[in-house]
Amino acid sequence: MRKLKREIKFLKIFEGVDLSKRRTPLMILKSPKSGPVIWLCGAIHGDEVTGIEVIHRVFDFLEAGSLTRGSVYAIPVMNPLGFEMISRDNPYDEEDLNRQFIGNPRGSTAERMAALIYSTIAKTKPDFVLDLHTDSSLSVAYTIVDKLKKPKDDAILKKTVAITEKLGLPWAYDYEDHAGYPLEKSLSGALVTNGIPAVTVELGGPYVINPFFVEKGVLIVRYLLSHFNMVRYSVLPVSPFFRPHTLRKPLRFFEEVRSEKSGIVNYRVTPGQVVRKGQMIAKIKNALGRTVETIKSPQRGLVLSLSDQSVSFPGSNLITLAVEDRMK
Repeated sequence: MRKLKREIKFLKIFEGVDLSKRRTPLMILKSPKSGPVIWLCGAIHGDEVTGIEVIHRVFDFLEAGSLTRGSVYAIPVMNPLGFEMISRDNPYDEEDLNRQFIGNPRGSTAERMAALIYSTIAKTKPDFVLDLHTDSSLSVAYTIVDKLKKPKDDAILKKTVAITEKLGLPWAYDYEDHAGYPLEKSLSGALVTNGIPAVTVELGGPYVINPFFVEKGVLIVRYLLSHFNMVRYSVLPVSPFFRPHTLRKPLRFFEEVRSEKSGIVNYRVTPGQVVRKGQMIAKIKNALGRTVETIKSPQRGLVLSLSDQSVSFPGSNLITLAVEDRMK
């Protein structure tokens, strides 16, 4: 088994006032045999760190000789400025890096970083890009596929969905009307808009690396590489991690489970559970222990995540569901 050596490059962000160079590493592994190009991206939100360790583990696995053809590229920490500050956003302009694509090399700090990341990925002409995120500590691993309002090429979306289904995770479409911003401004949306299949993968919660979700993430990447016949040992997406559900596909992302009262949240469902419309999914109690609100599921759906908070206020988002898509 021939071992490979990763190539390390650095993407220059800018120079600090103390003349230090702000940059982020780019990792590359190339098999001697040509083949597909896959990208792995982590920590576009600086507090979402599990994807970093997933990328490290995958490269260790591939470097040992498992990559038989093609190339794998990775930016483990796309937002090093936010990572150092334990911040979701870019701290220099307080902008969400994942809302700035395809970027602007003469724009704000976040726009310049987005332009650098996007151009670096696009020029390699990838066959697929995984953007690794986290949701909450009370969540399942799942995948989001951007459903653009005016796609340039429906074939790219179909290809993205076909590959996403090979990853063994529940997945759901996200729509601009739900997201609240143009989906092509995210990394995955920008790539799909410009003909590159890409998805967002959510792996547990923020702030700390979660070994349970690291293991899931590594398996997901191995499923992807197996699909493209790039690894020595193929892996089929059959795992006790992923609980099957009975909902009719496709699903869509749904976050509109909100509280109307302030109080203490008591969840009555668990991530991965299918709930029926009208089912009680949470209770809100006041400081005296009296129930002030009972929250029921607005639709039949799969519970993807519960919010990482014990307190609610009017309008608080508490639960994320994947519901049957009737917006087709």
